[in-house]
Amino acid sequence: MVFLLQTIWNSRNEMVFRNITLTHHQVISMAIYFFEEFSSVQVPTSNPQTVALQSPTFWSPPHNFVKLNFDGAFNIPCNKSSIAVLARDSESMPCNWSCKRFTDGLDPLILEALACRKALVLAQSRGLKGIIMVEGDSLKVVNAIHNLPH
Repeated sequence: MVFLLQTIWNSRNEMVFRNITLTHHQVISMAIYFFEEFSSVQVPTSNPQTVALQSPTFWSPPHNFVKLNFDGAFNIPCNKSSIAVLARDSESMPCNWSCKRFTDGLDPLILEALACRKALVLAQSRGLKGIIMVEGDSLKVVNAIHNLPH
């Protein structure tokens, strides 16, 4: 229920701030997607002494969505860094990608922000259609893009 309510709220914000209207099928598909993604990483806690970690599973975005995964990496000994973006369609098939190397080390937060920017530029420049979902492992960067003025 929480995932459905959050998705309805996000849908409302998309309509109010970005003039993007989602169908009820899209809202429900997104809620199911978020619930399944959350469930896939939960660790059973019935016996804390024998807890086994589950390997992460990639979940396909809902129909008519494009999911952009971005990440940054820093090689400390070489003082080099890189960013990468992978776009997947609703069938989990890669539909685009991009990467870039930097000859100097960058702050990890800046690196993640550059990766996110590259993901958004990729979507715009390649004309990716559908509703875009952006996913990265930096909570600060993801929260920042959700709080941008529309």
